Amino acid sequence: MGILAQRHKIELKGAQAYVTKVMGEDPRRIVEIIIKIKMPKSDFSDKEKKILEKVIKNCPIGNTLGENVKKSVQVEY
Repeated sequence: MGILAQRHKIELKGAQAYVTKVMGEDPRRIVEIIIKIKMPKSDFSDKEKKILEKVIKNCPIGNTLGENVKKSVQVEY
C-alpha cells in the first residue's frame, strides 16, 4: 500500500492497522485474519480510495495466505 500511495502522492502518514487472528483447532491453525485500517484523514478522493482498495485486494501477503485463511479487511476513512 505504501509503495503505490507514494507513487500516486497519496498521504498515509498516521494511518493505523489493527490485526486480529482467529484460531482453529485440530490441528491448531489460523483460520481467519481480520484487519481494520484507520486512515489518517477522511477527505480522500474517490480515485484515491479506488487505488487504495485495489491494493488491498491484491495484497501479496493476503495472496500468500491462500484460500485456507479467511481474510476480512475494513477501511475506515
